[in-house]
Amino acid sequence: MHGTKRTKPGLSAIRKAVMVLVLGGGCSPQCSVPASSDGDAGACLACDGGTVSVCYNRCLPVVSTGGLCLVDPCGTTTGPTGAGVCGGAVDDGGQHKPLRCVPDSDAGMESNVGHCEEGALGELQMGCTNDSDCDHGTKCVTGTCSYPSGSQTLTLTGFCRHGSGEGAACSADNPCLACAPGLTCVGGHCVRACVPSAAVGTVGACACAGESCVSTNNGGVCCPPGSNAVCRGACTNTMVDVGNCGGCGTVCTAGANASAACTDGACRNVCTPGYTNCGGTCVDITSDPANCGGCGVAVPVAPNAVVGCMHGMPRITGCSPTFLDCDGRLSDGCEIDSQSDVNNCGGCRHSCTPLPNSTPTCVNGVCPLVCTMGFADCDHRLFDGCEANLNNGLNCGSCGIVCGGMQSCVSMTCENNYCAPAHVSCLTGPCCYGLHCDAYFNCNL
Repeated sequence: MHGTKRTKPGLSAIRKAVMVLVLGGGCSPQCSVPASSDGDAGACLACDGGTVSVCYNRCLPVVSTGGLCLVDPCGTTTGPTGAGVCGGAVDDGGQHKPLRCVPDSDAGMESNVGHCEEGALGELQMGCTNDSDCDHGTKCVTGTCSYPSGSQTLTLTGFCRHGSGEGAACSADNPCLACAPGLTCVGGHCVRACVPSAAVGTVGACACAGESCVSTNNGGVCCPPGSNAVCRGACTNTMVDVGNCGGCGTVCTAGANASAACTDGACRNVCTPGYTNCGGTCVDITSDPANCGGCGVAVPVAPNAVVGCMHGMPRITGCSPTFLDCDGRLSDGCEIDSQSDVNNCGGCRHSCTPLPNSTPTCVNGVCPLVCTMGFADCDHRLFDGCEANLNNGLNCGSCGIVCGGMQSCVSMTCENNYCAPAHVSCLTGPCCYGLHCDAYFNCNL
């Protein structure tokens, strides 16, 4: 214009202006003490109603259609009194169209003064020379970063007209999902922005009254005291948060008989009442054989026995088949074989009673009557044991074997009463008792 090339406002300066409008008057990294009106660069501005802070060093009025505005609010030229930033919009059939500051053609390109005029739907007030100067998917159209026609973008001088509230989902690449003034998009959620101090977690100057300014990869976020991180847009303390223990996204899971806890940034189990943490596992030391009465105290092994834990003490809870624990001592386990022990036959202290002419015996857990050699139980009465002498002529060798009148029972055998005396031929009959038949067939001693 007029043979002089217009100097394009610095893109970084414009973006600073946009950021200030988004934050609604935040604090710069150099901010220290708030000021109530315009101040030097680096001062924290608390602008009056109807004005906004621009580039951290001046309060400018928000003007609407036809109002006097600054083409480059961050430039060195301040313009006439009343010149500000475009902050109004016109409603065209329910579609809000943003305003932009259009330079006055008769004032020259260097005047930095213009008037707020209606822009195209979706147009964003940011100067450019090519597409690489534009952010968030906008294109450079006639020196202005704009969104494609028909998009849903509704912007007013750099911030979303219908911005999302605190905690709502947002996208740094889509102003349609931008955050409301005073908020910024961190981790996909709208949060209150601030300027972190040198020490993470301390209160940022002029930023978070009564709260902490927590540093993130995307800048500072105002959080309640005690917070040290922002995870998915939510302030938290990763030293104690079971859903973000030691870092965002690290979830603590509870083991058996326990609830999850996060202590000093490390997951651990908090045992349910009645359980004890033994090596990271919650167990009942009153009944756990591996931790009986205390962690690592295993019940011992006992012969022919199953050893368990009862009330925190090792106890025999079962025996191998046919075996019994009759003395109640853990050391010898199940010491009795109930199938053969005559003193504990079939059960503890069930002894096989000695009976006349018999030998106490346990077989398969019962006490049978086992008679001494030469005797038998012929009356089948248990109490008198083996009452019958089998060398008797009435039960000779077996119950009921009666020897004849000319016979006698000798060595449990019925024999004839006639016997050959000494020196008499044994061919005539058996030798008498005490004699034997010699080589000459005579009965001799």
